[in-house]
Amino acid sequence: MLNRATIGAALLTAALCYVQPASAADDAAHAKCADAFDASQRLSQGGKLQEALEKLLVCAQPTCPAFLSRECTDDYERIKLNLPTVTLVANDAHGAPLAEVVVSVDGKRFADHIAGLATPIDPGLHDFVFEHTGDAPVTLKVFIAEGEKNRRVFAEFGVTQPSSPPPATAPPAPDSKPLAPTTHSGVPLATYVLGGIGVAALGTGVVFRLIGAAEYNSLAEDCRTTCTDAQVDPVKTKYTISNISLGVGAGALVVGGVYYFIDRGRASKHASANRLQARPVYLSGGGAAGVIEGKF
Repeated sequence: MLNRATIGAALLTAALCYVQPASAADDAAHAKCADAFDASQRLSQGGKLQEALEKLLVCAQPTCPAFLSRECTDDYERIKLNLPTVTLVANDAHGAPLAEVVVSVDGKRFADHIAGLATPIDPGLHDFVFEHTGDAPVTLKVFIAEGEKNRRVFAEFGVTQPSSPPPATAPPAPDSKPLAPTTHSGVPLATYVLGGIGVAALGTGVVFRLIGAAEYNSLAEDCRTTCTDAQVDPVKTKYTISNISLGVGAGALVVGGVYYFIDRGRASKHASANRLQARPVYLSGGGAAGVIEGKF
């Protein structure tokens, strides 16, 4: 299946054929625009949305070919809408909020302090490290989905688990084995449904993008700068449908993956919580009775 980078290369070729620079300086400027567009497609495909936005700002300038500038502007608005944001929060051991906290993400400085503002971040699984003077660092692993806004990432400093008291001396107990926890297997239905929607939408987006590119190439050969709105509008419509379908497809696949990981986590928690174990209870007369205890 063709990806957006491959489709982007076809658009670049069409844009360069469409524009005939009047000078070497124009040629260099248009080549820079084309390179920026190509880079934005590859970065977007790799999940590096913030870098893709920077490249799209370059090729969206009015000095770039008109059609390429419009394409870059449309892509910029789409990616900006899908760019996730996170809100950082940190408390001390008493629950009081902290502001003088340095936060790193995936080994790179992300924030010098906590201001309570929504901050853009690329989608994917990230390692957050919160550092506060006098406290041990707090590390969190957080999955951020594309399009997710104001995701709260919370760190609490100075929290320690109370130590368990030594076990009381008791008479020897008969051997007991915990009952096997129930297991959960299979993929959630939502993941199958969203996965199917995502694949279908991506396929639709690719088909309309290829058809639009082919029609654009035809117009570039037939009328170049003299094309009428009636000729150009059907091409624009196909690109719009392609952008929407690709966005829906990518979003559906990401949300389907999130459902899968959430279901895995719930299954693991359920299995560990439903453990039963037998223990003896010694009676005053010297006998013993078995008791089954557990947590649900």
